Amino acid sequence: QAQVEIRGHSNPDQWSLEDIYYMNFEDLLRQNPDLDILEEAFTEDQFEVLYQEKGQLHFFRVQQQLGQYITLSVVLPAGQKDRLSALRAQLNVQHPTP
Repeated sequence: QAQVEIRGHSNPDQWSLEDIYYMNFEDLLRQNPDLDILEEAFTEDQFEVLYQEKGQLHFFRVQQQLGQYITLSVVLPAGQKDRLSALRAQLNVQHPTP
């Protein structure tokens, strides 16, 4: 069973992707030494992280826009990495253009 969550966040202070990354993962990494980051990728306006913790795969994507950012997260059992690859390709947050 997959758990998928999409959230929008206001970003009036215009935090960088690096700031958002550390806000979300610095404490998590410090508190969970068994957490294993499998992949990280940064582009100009988004980053993705795939990590494994306690028998689960966690995929996290952040897409940044002016004044806001959107997070997409997927959690699956660790044995379903192939399924996660298919979900990653299918899940996309589209932004209306003004």
